[in-house]
Amino acid sequence: MEETEAVRFYHTLKGLSGNIGANKTQEAAKTIELGLKDHVFSVGTLFESEAFKTLKDQLKHDVKTVENCLSSVLETIEEEEGILLSDAQYVEKLTALLALLDEYDMDSESALNEIASEVSRREGGESIKAKLKKSSGSIRIRGST
Repeated sequence: MEETEAVRFYHTLKGLSGNIGANKTQEAAKTIELGLKDHVFSVGTLFESEAFKTLKDQLKHDVKTVENCLSSVLETIEEEEGILLSDAQYVEKLTALLALLDEYDMDSESALNEIASEVSRREGGESIKAKLKKSSGSIRIRGST
């Protein structure tokens, strides 16, 4: 890598680090960028410098931090994906619920409350919950007004 390419590389790393809030990596990249521009070190001596070692250690830390954060986000998405039902699944559950309500047994109120709780988590859930309340007559839906 030539000096010009190296300066551009560390400049890009500096900007990228700043964009994601990796301030220590940003500062380390800036030190190297300026060091190369000011000929404090060359591409040949860069890898032996304390500035490079600092950058490398901080970059490893930041990569691990980002990886953990993204992994946590992915786990949350996968959990939510398993919890939320599709519209077709809601129609199926509501149809089964209406059959239970026609016969009214103890399980119907439980099923209604479970669905009402789940519906309230979805966008537009209030209007669905209101419809459920109307069709349920005197059955009290927990969490509804």
